[in-house]
Amino acid sequence: MIRQRKGHTLIELVVSMAAGSTLMTLAMGLVHQTMTMSRVSNERAKHDRDSQRLVEQFRWDVHHSDDVHRSADLFIVETTDGRRVAYQSDANEVTRSEYRDGNTVRRENYALAESYTATLTANQTQQRATLEISFVSNQTRYADRLERQITAAVGRYRSTISLGAHEASSTRDQESP
Repeated sequence: MIRQRKGHTLIELVVSMAAGSTLMTLAMGLVHQTMTMSRVSNERAKHDRDSQRLVEQFRWDVHHSDDVHRSADLFIVETTDGRRVAYQSDANEVTRSEYRDGNTVRRENYALAESYTATLTANQTQQRATLEISFVSNQTRYADRLERQITAAVGRYRSTISLGAHEASSTRDQESP
């Protein structure tokens, strides 16, 4: 007496194992691609945040300054309240150092993404300072490009602040007996 048992043949088992392995390999590739894209997007977001912080701080320093000039590898901003701010650009990092009475008050690093550089220039005749953040390609298939360029007027808010203080003192003089 022969009993019939329900089961799978060896060929069916091999086919199902091959299909499962193929699907698992495709899923692993998709997970790897997703993780790579996540890392790249996080690096790009960090670059954007740091470069925006640098642009805003540079603009604020220049607008509240008396003078800007270059000295060797430093870009120096002399502010109205006696502070001295020095920017130093090295490869893909900009360091902002703030001094008061010769002592370092604050130091801040702005890290740019790989292959990006920052250039700081001063135009004394027009009383303007410029910050350029550029992509510099080491490969021939990518062209160099300017990502951000900011031009700030030296002492833009200096006259507004002093005018506001003068108006406030003249108003007090008129009100007091």
